[in-house]
Amino acid sequence: MLTVEKAEKKFEHNGEESEVFRDFSLKTKEAEFIALLGPSGCGKSTLLRMIAGLSEINGGEIVVHGKKVTGPGKDRGMVFQSFTLFPWLTVAENIAFGPKMNGAGKEEQKKIIEKYLEVTGLTGFADFYPKNLSGGMQQRVAIARTLANQPTTLLMDEPFGALDSQTRSKMQEFLTEVWEKEKKLILFVTHDVEEAVFLADRVIVLSSRPMKIKKEFVISFPRPRRHELKNSSEFFQLKKELEELL
Repeated sequence: MLTVEKAEKKFEHNGEESEVFRDFSLKTKEAEFIALLGPSGCGKSTLLRMIAGLSEINGGEIVVHGKKVTGPGKDRGMVFQSFTLFPWLTVAENIAFGPKMNGAGKEEQKKIIEKYLEVTGLTGFADFYPKNLSGGMQQRVAIARTLANQPTTLLMDEPFGALDSQTRSKMQEFLTEVWEKEKKLILFVTHDVEEAVFLADRVIVLSSRPMKIKKEFVISFPRPRRHELKNSSEFFQLKKELEELL
C-alpha cells in the first residue's frame, strides 16, 4: 500500500521558484493498478520519481508498505519510457543483474531468469542482445529485469510512449497479463486516455500545475481484458468523459 500525505515539490530555475504541487495526497490499496492521467508537464513523472526516491520531497511524506521513503529502495522498481537495458548483456544477464548485485547465487539467478522469461513471454530469447530485439521486446526485458528484483511496487513512467501504435496495443494487453500473475501495486503514468482506461483499476485525473486531483474513476471492466473491450459502447463513453474532463 502507498500513501502520499500532503506532499510538496518545488523547483528553482534562474532564481525563480516553480511550484509543482503542494498539499498533494494519494492513497492506494494493496496490489492495485492505478493510472495517473494528466497534461504534459503537470508533475506526474516528478511524483513517480519522488515515490521511487529519485527526487527530493520538499514537504509532507511518502510511505510505501509501512516504510517512509527517504531514498531509492529495492521495494520499488521503476520502468522508464526509454529502453534502459545494458546493451553489452544478454536478455538473461539483464534479468539477473539485480539479483546478482544483491548476492543471489548462480542457481537462484537461474531460477529467477527462467521465471521472468516465462512471465514476460521471453522464453527462447535468453541469449539475445538488446540490439537484436524490437522496441516492444526490449521493454518486456526492462519489465522482467525490474520484476526480478522482487519490488512490492512497480512505477511505470509512460513505458510504451516510444512504441508504434500496434506494438503499444500489444504491450498494454501483455502488461495486464503480467499484473494478473504478479499482483504488484502499479502506478502507471500516461497522458493517453484509452491506455489508462484499458489498463487500470482506478484512473486518477490530474490538473496542470500546481498539480491536484481533479477526479477519480473506478474502472469496473472485468479481467482479463482484451482489446475487443475498446470497441464497446461502455468503454467509448468512459473514454469520452475522461477526454472532456481533460
